[in-house]
Amino acid sequence: MSEESGFFTSVAGDRKYTAQFMNEKLHEAMQRAEGVVRHADGELMVSTDGSLSVDVAAGVALKGGVYYKNPASLHLALAAPTLGSKRWDRLAVRIDRIRRSMQAVVIQGSEGSDPVVPAYNPSDDIPLAKVLVNRLEDPPVVTVTDEREFRPLFLTDRNSLDDLGEGEVYGRVLKAKAEALNAGQAGLSFRQFGFVSRPWSAAQIECALLPLGSGTLFVGRSDTTKLSYSTDSGISWADVAGITIDNKIMSIVFTGSSYLAAGGSPARIFRGSPMGTWSKVFEDAAQEFVSALVVLSPLQILAACGDKIYASTNGGTSWIQRGTLPGSYLMTAMANLGNGVLLAAGFSTDKIWRSTDSGATWTAVKTTDCYEKRPGFIQQVGNGVVLLGYNDGGLLYRSSDWGLTWDSGRQVAEGGLFTGILADGSTLYLPQGKALYESADFGQSWSLKYPCANYDSIVALGKDSDGNIITLGYQSHLYWGYPVAA
Repeated sequence: MSEESGFFTSVAGDRKYTAQFMNEKLHEAMQRAEGVVRHADGELMVSTDGSLSVDVAAGVALKGGVYYKNPASLHLALAAPTLGSKRWDRLAVRIDRIRRSMQAVVIQGSEGSDPVVPAYNPSDDIPLAKVLVNRLEDPPVVTVTDEREFRPLFLTDRNSLDDLGEGEVYGRVLKAKAEALNAGQAGLSFRQFGFVSRPWSAAQIECALLPLGSGTLFVGRSDTTKLSYSTDSGISWADVAGITIDNKIMSIVFTGSSYLAAGGSPARIFRGSPMGTWSKVFEDAAQEFVSALVVLSPLQILAACGDKIYASTNGGTSWIQRGTLPGSYLMTAMANLGNGVLLAAGFSTDKIWRSTDSGATWTAVKTTDCYEKRPGFIQQVGNGVVLLGYNDGGLLYRSSDWGLTWDSGRQVAEGGLFTGILADGSTLYLPQGKALYESADFGQSWSLKYPCANYDSIVALGKDSDGNIITLGYQSHLYWGYPVAA
């Protein structure tokens, strides 16, 4: 068989190449690597706002030496299944060899009570996502699960670059760069979260309770419905009955036997269970809000109300005043460190407060640079290690001595807001905009773990009993992420 080479300028028609020949040679030149190209625009990520449609972000892909580019976001409609049924669809970039083109398509499945996911064409399709359209009741719920296969950025037949020294070059890529690319190629630095639900679109989310290892979620809202809950990790939602306030819910806690929700105005606390009717257990008509709750034990709970600290010793059924926070108002973050040690921070003060007698007396232990910036959370994340984050363009503060002394604060990402934190064993996840940052040293250093963990900025996060990371966006988009193993 004769040798092959190309491509060269044709002279008098002596060098002519078919598209198939060029595709084959390009495919071989790229070591037969195919799929979505990393870091090209939006990487063809599929997303939805919960309606019967999906968006495919801009990006580039390769299949068998055939090149595809989507320069701008594409909007693709989904067909509604019959009421009472559901259907799996798939999104792919498909080679159409008859029309000699390549484009994003919806591969529609068959509807039913237990539908089957339609298959890809392995010869012509680049997988992007599978989509569940659930119309057991109206409105339909659309769930997107990422299935993109990424083309490796660094191509080598070596399994390791450990034999290369720093500064040496292999394939015009420095060792440090090659290792970073290989890490990304292995999928350790990125995993798209799957869209689960968007139960409402008009309400502003004020607070959320997403307990670690639980499928029961609560969201406090600022519209006429004050509190909503889910018992299936956010797939479906219902509203709580019996809460009567004119403003918003600001704090929700689980005592071990029941739930408490606090807000105003007037300042009130309600007690109940997910599917029961809630009842009012506290009111201070002179105050505007009960702004924070903290559980000391199943029977002992504290509440911040204006500059007052109220306490319950019977699981929230009745309350008495225990202490005051001088000159403070709207304390939005409280933490129980155990042995009577508490920390608090608020919207109207630049102080971090500490109590050693279960909230009876308080001492200011830190003056921050975040005056009138609302604290998003205070949380103990290690033995004596506490993190405090401000969510209005503020800073993340850290203490390693049970809140006695604090560092000068830091930003994790430019312009990021600190709205919540997830402590999963020794690993911490911190949302900044749509992204999640990770720390393995109790908050001393942070690295980007998931660049796109929600459709919009994350307001709360948790982890359910199946190990799914749950992110809740400001516009009420709820996503699940799945643990990534090396």
